[in-house]
Amino acid sequence: MNIQSKGEHLGLLEKKKTNIPSSAPNFSIVGLLGRPVPALKTEHGLRGLRSDGSTVFPKKVKKYFEASFSDNYGAVRHCMKVVAGRFSKESLSKNLGRLGYDLYTSFRPKVPDGGAGWGVKATFDCKVLLSCEPPSSSSR
Repeated sequence: MNIQSKGEHLGLLEKKKTNIPSSAPNFSIVGLLGRPVPALKTEHGLRGLRSDGSTVFPKKVKKYFEASFSDNYGAVRHCMKVVAGRFSKESLSKNLGRLGYDLYTSFRPKVPDGGAGWGVKATFDCKVLLSCEPPSSSSR
């Protein structure tokens, strides 16, 4: 989602046409990192949809993150759970989209701006992630 948006903004990717079945009775829009995401309620729970209307499967997302973080996947996941534990459930349920994106921008690896940063390998630092604190009104 963010990759597509950034690529379109930089002129490196064409805007995708969507084929989302918005008339389906189990269709809904959910917030993810401050953005509206089309989703379907399935027998296995809520599932996000790609622009072509196909379902996003959690196991494939997990494999993507495992490949991205390789040997550090377990440590990164643990750090994310620690940081998430600093937020009240009420705050997360009300503000997860905005809080999630704000957190992401505070710990994402630094790469050059614009096209120069496109596809650049970066180093993820768990210490930066662990330094993230919720705004005072969002903590436990």
